[in-house]
Amino acid sequence: TSKIAASVFCALMTAFILFFAFIMLTFGNIGQNTVIKSIDSPSGNLYVQVVDSDQGALGGGTIVDVYEKREIDVVVFKLKDKPQRIYVGEWGEFDNIKIHWKDDNYLVVNSVEYEIK
Repeated sequence: TSKIAASVFCALMTAFILFFAFIMLTFGNIGQNTVIKSIDSPSGNLYVQVVDSDQGALGGGTIVDVYEKREIDVVVFKLKDKPQRIYVGEWGEFDNIKIHWKDDNYLVVNSVEYEIK
């Protein structure tokens, strides 16, 4: 009976993995993020990225994220801090977005100042 239980368990796990793989292959590439521009802060310790987030039929948006220029280089990959999301706007807005650094503590997006923490 333990062999039957193990066989059933293996069959269910295999079915689950195959189903998950099918879902990921079918729907995994719906959205695509493209970095439109990247601007360093005055001190060079931070940088901002303007991202076009195209989600296909689901819509999309324009995203502005601030990153620290600090990363840990591990042999196979790099670890970065999570960015600070400053702004989320309409899809396609990246074409006309006006963005600049006031100083290292403030970023100006479309004439509105955002504090960097």
